[in-house]
Amino acid sequence: MKTPFKIIQRSFAILSVLHGIGAFLGKAEAQPSRLYKEREMMVMSEGWRLYGTLVQPTQPREPASVVLLIAGSGPTDRQGNSGATVAPAYLKKMAEALAAHGIASLRYDKRGVGASRDKSLREERLLFTHYVQDAAAWIHRLRQMGRFRRIVVLGHSEGALVATLACQKEKPDALILLCGAGFPSDSLLKQQLTTNPFNRPWLSRAFSLIDSIRAGQRPGNIPAALQSLFRPSVQPYLASWFEYDPAAELARLELPKLVIGGSTDIQVNKNNFERLCTKGQASECFLIDGMNHVLVEASDDYGANLATYFDPQRPLHGLLVEKVLNFMHQLQP
Repeated sequence: MKTPFKIIQRSFAILSVLHGIGAFLGKAEAQPSRLYKEREMMVMSEGWRLYGTLVQPTQPREPASVVLLIAGSGPTDRQGNSGATVAPAYLKKMAEALAAHGIASLRYDKRGVGASRDKSLREERLLFTHYVQDAAAWIHRLRQMGRFRRIVVLGHSEGALVATLACQKEKPDALILLCGAGFPSDSLLKQQLTTNPFNRPWLSRAFSLIDSIRAGQRPGNIPAALQSLFRPSVQPYLASWFEYDPAAELARLELPKLVIGGSTDIQVNKNNFERLCTKGQASECFLIDGMNHVLVEASDDYGANLATYFDPQRPLHGLLVEKVLNFMHQLQP
């Protein structure tokens, strides 16, 4: 008997690799800050019900704008948290920062996560393109609402590629990419595996598995140390993810494109940022000094950097918020 779907745990897997191997639902609720109200929303995507939170500022800025926030890899919920421990809450923080400046946002639980969880969804059936279709469905839903003159899509980490491909389908007004990969995902995964010398005993086998999956094969006999990344039920997802070159896909879009990276990002390095900017033909690019992968200020000390992944109270890097807001304000009405 097949077991119920268990969402791909790549966010946890990558951390261990780095260590070493549409409708309104319910009633709008005013927040204590009184800066915004929240509404629960639902959209159908390929027969799946997806749930999210629409944040509406009490004093909206004109022209009325909304930002769709798309999470990174793994079982990441609408807050930007993965499970009970990895809880930087970066999507919630971004939504609050936007609302404080009169900009609406929508963030959502990914397919198979949180309120969007469905027991009939199985890991071996999940493809990267499903996340792209889900994001496109949310863009379409926001446009259908008819209350926003400008729709901007913001993707973080793996969500940057999701956002890029969804924009090709639904044509929003602008795109913002945070800490996104600039190289194809098979190359990125090799970079991440190489980061820590403790992975050295497994590198040859891991690289071989990546190359095999990239070539369309479904390798077996996965070593226990590599099961979290390459177990057979994950391989269809990896194969569908490996197909895309993020920078080449970004270059296909003719719309304002902001790319932001962090100098202390331990998951996506500066080379990725530079390639995404140049080959992706971004409109604006900023590498923020001292910002890490979860968008907060952090040193390049590995332990201290990683600790921020578990701290929901740490604020977003101030320069990140400034650059995002400046980009939004420069867009044509």
